[in-house]
Amino acid sequence: MLPGNKVPRVSVGNLVAFVARSGDLGAGGTAGPTAQQGTAGHQWLAKKKPKSWLSEVSVKHTFDTPHGPLQVAGRIDFARFSAGKNPLVEEVKTCLGDPQQDFGASEHWAQALVYGYLLAHSDERLAENVKPALLTEHDLLPAQSQLDIRLTRLDLLNRKTHSETRTHTVAELTEKTQQWVAQYTAWLHLVAQQREKSIASAQGLAFPYPEYRPQQQAVARHVFRCVRDARHLLLEAPTGSGKTLSVCFPLVKALGEQAANKVLYLTTKGSSQQVVLACLTQLQKHGLALSLLQISAKSKSCPCAASDGENYQDCPRRVGYYDRLPKARQEALSLGWLDEKAIQQLCLRHRLCPFEFSLEMAAWADWVVGDANYWYDPVIRLAVLEQGAKPAVVVDEVHNLPDRTRAMFSAQLTSFDLQQIADFVLPSLQSPLMVKRHKKCTRVLSQLAFSAGQFSFEQTLPASRLADLFTAVEELLVVIDEARTQPLPGVMDSLFGNDIGQYLQPLRRFLALQNYLAEHHICVVTAERKNAVQCQLICLNAGPYIAARRSDSQMQLGYSATLNPANYYLDNLGLSDCDSDALHWLQLPSYFPAQHRSVTLVTCVNTRWQNRAESLPQLIATINAVVDSARGNYLLFMPSFEYMDLLLNQIPAEQRRLWVVQPQASSEADRQVFVEAIINASQPTVAVAVMGGVFGEALDLPSGALRGVMVVGTGMGQPNVTNKALQQYWQQQGRDGFDYSFRAPGFTRVVQAAGRVVRSESDRGAVVLIDDRFTHSVYQPLFPPHWQPAVANSVEALQTRLHAFWQDKTVT
Repeated sequence: MLPGNKVPRVSVGNLVAFVARSGDLGAGGTAGPTAQQGTAGHQWLAKKKPKSWLSEVSVKHTFDTPHGPLQVAGRIDFARFSAGKNPLVEEVKTCLGDPQQDFGASEHWAQALVYGYLLAHSDERLAENVKPALLTEHDLLPAQSQLDIRLTRLDLLNRKTHSETRTHTVAELTEKTQQWVAQYTAWLHLVAQQREKSIASAQGLAFPYPEYRPQQQAVARHVFRCVRDARHLLLEAPTGSGKTLSVCFPLVKALGEQAANKVLYLTTKGSSQQVVLACLTQLQKHGLALSLLQISAKSKSCPCAASDGENYQDCPRRVGYYDRLPKARQEALSLGWLDEKAIQQLCLRHRLCPFEFSLEMAAWADWVVGDANYWYDPVIRLAVLEQGAKPAVVVDEVHNLPDRTRAMFSAQLTSFDLQQIADFVLPSLQSPLMVKRHKKCTRVLSQLAFSAGQFSFEQTLPASRLADLFTAVEELLVVIDEARTQPLPGVMDSLFGNDIGQYLQPLRRFLALQNYLAEHHICVVTAERKNAVQCQLICLNAGPYIAARRSDSQMQLGYSATLNPANYYLDNLGLSDCDSDALHWLQLPSYFPAQHRSVTLVTCVNTRWQNRAESLPQLIATINAVVDSARGNYLLFMPSFEYMDLLLNQIPAEQRRLWVVQPQASSEADRQVFVEAIINASQPTVAVAVMGGVFGEALDLPSGALRGVMVVGTGMGQPNVTNKALQQYWQQQGRDGFDYSFRAPGFTRVVQAAGRVVRSESDRGAVVLIDDRFTHSVYQPLFPPHWQPAVANSVEALQTRLHAFWQDKTVT
């Protein structure tokens, strides 16, 4: 039987995408029409049809199959019923470029044929203006009746169409459609069998430890109930308290009880994915048979995208991709566990693109792990994640989501971006029209740097001033995309290959943001000179966009060690309008013994930007006092790379040799080297990193690996254009603008950094916050309840406190 008690439903588009695609994977980098462009194209074509034609005809039919019923539904673009003529079904596909190119796409014809079948067998009465005499009394066409099936491609650039019409009997359409439905339901049956195994294993799964940590069971119960009741949940729990297992275990149980159909686990830092995968692996060892899929970034997982030397057009994994896909899909379903490594190995065997294959499998996994941008980003979010039942959406390290989402709804266009196109795109095409439109785009961007005829280094503009720039960007992209649909001879083809997408991406994102601009956006134009202009679209409040995605999920669960102050996160996560029935907020204190953590506020070092150079002697003395207080490894977090470099230049070479330093351009591999250097250090080590990055969060070190953490500065960002605009925006909203734009996000970075130490009941460690501002009254409400900070006004006072702590003496 198919999964669940309800009759499964599939759209015509999704059905044929699964069963009817063949041949090569489409070329990368060329953008097709947007949804808005496609809709506009259909509306334009509808106006040209005779009034007797029908448009957007809803049809559906429920099939009885050996594996159970399946309902197929959709909307026919155009239908014609005329006396003396065959009924006609027209499927329209919009494109940017030659409408005759790739006209015989098997998927498009399959979609048109299925619509022809549905017209003849629709479970619903057709529109009243269809004359009953043309059909049987039940709107069903006899088997030997003929239908004309037309496929039309509409070039949105030039408003040209190309059509082809084929005639089929209802019997022929029935045979083909039922064949495809049989293939699809056979697959659904296999998915249902896998699902039954997942459910049974989840129902029988026991907690993987003899007993819960304090509060873990209470958290698990809250999570399960919120999933069951479709209630949103915010969870704040200290680092090291077992949050990941406290969240994942009840989610698995919810899958087992069918209180949830799917879990979409989103990370805001790439390194966090390994944490949840390790947790689920642990549950797997205790009997869980979950179908899991990890979606990795295309730049990381796709061999062609990761290689500078290979042309995507010639990638052997692209050629014949859809012909090899079915066997790979079957094997993937039998494997169940599809993390990045498993996908890479499977795709190597079947010669498939790992990234594209992971998207193919996303609809069928019980649990999907991926970056938050695949759900929230308006440009790259994955529609496949919205297929089927609404998922329970989990956001790890949710305190990062506001900044991440603001970045997703922000964009910029610079003179440098346009110069890149002039250098690397235009020469390969030699198109006079393209050159003309590029010059126009450059000119319009440069004109934004002038206000009332006067050159301005920086100005804030209303969005209405960008209309000409949006038009110029769209016109340039249109002519580039049109050129890319044409075959290119010889050397020009290789020049115009794999890398072009990276040059067009800033323009595409900038143009896409046009559809999302709202009152919480500003436009800032900065210019060093006339031909060095930067136009920024800055999102100041991601809350409305995060809130908009809640309706696409069963429930949303966000958790972090840092969700204070509450109003700041409620506003920035779009939850301020949720009442207690819709949102549950759970804040847990630390259960680790308070005497195991020493928190000291050092006031004798002035870390303010203008005082940093002169602060170095006192800062070095403070660092040495901490390191000398107890033998072991320490983490030192600096507010910026610039300040870090100033410090490192003053550290003696012999001492510096024992320090591990975060590289400025850090990768995940660099992060792993950083962690291993701490764990495997043969001598006491000071590891130096910058607050707010992957080295300050999700840096899981084994118990006892660290003696302490030093945090230099308040973590506040620089008073740049964006942060100043944020301050002004939130002040206008009736909030404390400085708190929302500087203090609160800065202190979140501090708490995250401090959370790297004392991660188990047996750990003891020192947290040293180096900045006199921490003693100001505005910071006191921000301290976690389990912190009991003391103030050290001198290096000597710090030494005394740390000595007493390590000797288990009480210092007040």
